[in-house]
Amino acid sequence: MKDILKSKLILAPFIVIALFPLAFFGIFGIPLIISTINNLETGKTNDTTGVFIPILSLLLIIFLLIRLLNRFPRFTIDRDGIKFSTIFNSTKHDWNDIENIELTGKKEFWKFYYSPSETTTFNFKNGEIKHLWIEQYSNSSEIRIVLERAKQILIDKSSTFNNLYFEIYNPPNQIESIKLEKGEIFNDNHLFSLTGILFYGFLASPLYFIYIYRIPSKVNMIAPYIILSFVFLILGGLISFGINYFILTDKFLVVKNSIWFWKNKIHRIEDIKEIVIDTPQRSTICLRIINNNYKTNVYSASSLRTKTWKKLISHLEQKNITVRDEAINLR
Repeated sequence: MKDILKSKLILAPFIVIALFPLAFFGIFGIPLIISTINNLETGKTNDTTGVFIPILSLLLIIFLLIRLLNRFPRFTIDRDGIKFSTIFNSTKHDWNDIENIELTGKKEFWKFYYSPSETTTFNFKNGEIKHLWIEQYSNSSEIRIVLERAKQILIDKSSTFNNLYFEIYNPPNQIESIKLEKGEIFNDNHLFSLTGILFYGFLASPLYFIYIYRIPSKVNMIAPYIILSFVFLILGGLISFGINYFILTDKFLVVKNSIWFWKNKIHRIEDIKEIVIDTPQRSTICLRIINNNYKTNVYSASSLRTKTWKKLISHLEQKNITVRDEAINLR
């Protein structure tokens, strides 16, 4: 029987973040260092700035990367408590040290950049507060389920953490197909939204390039036009995935797309724990569905207007669904 749960950090974003400054150092910093050393050896210069600045920049990059990684500790949950581990530090907290666990919510990630991120927060009895930026862990659903059980034991003084169990069954939250009854539609005309204009603009760009190609002086530029057309079509395709709208019935919340109209994402209302109206990373307004098993689905709906969002929130709350409004000036 499994009696421990280990976090699984998603490393891909950190690798990408690290590659850019390190590649910049490799392309510009290393040649500058080599050139400066050669000039020093031949007596062409006495200025060592070309050596120290790249090295100091590299040290700064490493320092910032370590600081970033320390905000996403590895941790282990067992019946004794929870252990957090960073690159240079490791701390263990007993369950009795914890005052409360906030399983969902948003906290500000960077003080100088207002971009709240979804967190699980530990409030300790000594006043310490620790945030887990939970979406960066691939097993975030399992983590929250086990922490929810631990939270219940903290509340229920008659139980002990010897009763904390780690077995998890995750039934599917989405339904492939159903016969939909009539429901309330929450949609606006995407043709008049910025996203819709960009989508059809990118879609029409190959026609413009075909027209340009007919000009004799432009014939030798066919390759760039083909490449640009391909790029614009990809951009249009990516944008189209954010033109969603919603249908709310008595039992289901259905997500549809104005472009990919034949596709449905169907969620049982009884499976929904919480809905967040969100603007992740200052993007367009999204609807985040947090299910009872803490599986999360995020749907961008860039064509919906404020009054439509307000109407949707009202109807969701009428069905006793907890709605957390994290978007600015939406209510």
